[in-house]
Amino acid sequence: MIASVIPAIRTPRGVDVFDYDIPDNMSVRVGDIIWIPFRTKRIVGLVHAMNPVATTDRPRKPIEATYAGLRLNDRTLRLLDALAIRSLTSKPSILHAWLAALPKKPSVAASRLVQPSLMAIREERYLPNHWLGPHGIVATAKSALKDKKRVLVLTPWAVRAAWLAHQCGATLLTGDLSTGARFRAWSGFIRDAAGILVTTRIGAWLAAESDLVILDEPENDDHKQDELAPRFDGRWIAEETCSRGVSLISIGLTPRLTSVMSTAPSATTATTLTTPPTLEPRFIAIDTHRSDWSPISGLQRRTVTVLEEALKTGKEVFVIHPIHGDRARVRCADCGWTATCARCGAGLTIQGGRMVCMRCHGSTETTLTCPACGGQDLSRSRPGRERLMKDLHAHGFDGKVHIVSIGEWNERTDIASNAFVILTDLSLLSGGAEDVRRRERLIVSFRRLADACQSADATLVVQSDPILLADAKSWLTGSGCLNALRHEAVERAQFHLPPATRHVKIIVRDSEQAATDLLRTMKAPVAAIRGATLSGPFPVLFRPSSTSGRLVVHLTVPSDTTDSAIVEVLQPILSTNALIDLDPVAYFE
Repeated sequence: MIASVIPAIRTPRGVDVFDYDIPDNMSVRVGDIIWIPFRTKRIVGLVHAMNPVATTDRPRKPIEATYAGLRLNDRTLRLLDALAIRSLTSKPSILHAWLAALPKKPSVAASRLVQPSLMAIREERYLPNHWLGPHGIVATAKSALKDKKRVLVLTPWAVRAAWLAHQCGATLLTGDLSTGARFRAWSGFIRDAAGILVTTRIGAWLAAESDLVILDEPENDDHKQDELAPRFDGRWIAEETCSRGVSLISIGLTPRLTSVMSTAPSATTATTLTTPPTLEPRFIAIDTHRSDWSPISGLQRRTVTVLEEALKTGKEVFVIHPIHGDRARVRCADCGWTATCARCGAGLTIQGGRMVCMRCHGSTETTLTCPACGGQDLSRSRPGRERLMKDLHAHGFDGKVHIVSIGEWNERTDIASNAFVILTDLSLLSGGAEDVRRRERLIVSFRRLADACQSADATLVVQSDPILLADAKSWLTGSGCLNALRHEAVERAQFHLPPATRHVKIIVRDSEQAATDLLRTMKAPVAAIRGATLSGPFPVLFRPSSTSGRLVVHLTVPSDTTDSAIVEVLQPILSTNALIDLDPVAYFE
């Protein structure tokens, strides 16, 4: 027999398996992780198939040994195949991302294969304090462990993963671990008959080795690997393994639009959608007025009064201020000129006495006069955290208030009881990107903030314009949240935007001519899918760490179009210098 092996290295698209001879004294089966000679090195590989004859006439080498007695089950192999198709990446590159660096002398023990369920359970729960409640993540994981199940808890943030692992008494797997600790975490999980592993998206592939996957906050886009190759979404992996017999329980606070647009359950899974909970934190709404701004940048006078009262009573105070640096951007008060980054085109902020780009991290000397009109008043822009800190210090609040960004707030797990949490601008809570999902993200982010305050018995103080404040109050109720999401879904459908359709983002490097050639090449394949359209090319204005021009082309197809059909359309351009994402989390009109 000949073993078709996937080496754990990065390879170009289409370079997937290599043939190896099996020594007579060695027992090798599909799914085994093995040592193989590859060129001049000894590396790890995965036995993908067994064939009576070789698939090529190239010279073959023998397998050297099995690796640590580890074997992956058939569901994991099929997941690898499906993810390679969806991410337009070679199978070796997927395996390399999964296994990462491995110890050269691992401990040896046999893996325990999970038997697939006849009927996978699929359930969606929306709960306040969804981590620690009676039906929350921790209680659900511990209950499954008592039933001798292998449980994978998939969460979007490393800090949250560490906290959940502590609460569950479970093993932790994140990218911050050393090579040995990371290997012990995932190998121990597939070797044990039962156990709990808490991980971020880097360990999402272990869903196929589980009995039960618990998906934390499925509404959170941080489950998506959107920076490096291969690009994949941990939520998609969890849903894909559910279709192959792994039970999936999604536990969050706010439904995703794909859940609101209810679909019929499949023949192998049962789907339950519950109404999101109504949240009732102690809430103080402060509608912003131009005449009410205080001497402390970013805070209304009424907010300062609330802040002073909270400090007098000994309350811990957090101020969430989304704007970096000293000011949001350098802007002329006379003519409206705004300083932009010469490298990527984003607006510049003042930080540490220099003008800094928060997108590509370039910096330059601070200009003293406006190059457009010669004006010297360049301060007419929104204040950042540095300016807020200076003003608080000048008015005697230094050291008494925690000023945090949105990211820093999301990572906190230690909010004191009866604290005061002040949000300076509700409109910026979901970030500054102006894509079509901004409203959806704002609903999700505001409900998460309100839930954190309610769970900690903290008071939430929100500054915003009156119209947005009124909308936000309705989002806290279950019916109001669903109505807002349904309205968003209807509006997206009217403009043929996801999830009513599927968008594929194709980023073309080099020149406009390259994009034109790509559109011409794709025209005939796209015509084969009914309802598919091509749009673009559009310029990409923000290019982190890049000086070359980029253009984006959008391929829009009906929502029920399969990955394989999309890949078939993309085949003519796979060898071009283009970046392709079948599942982008951000898209623009």
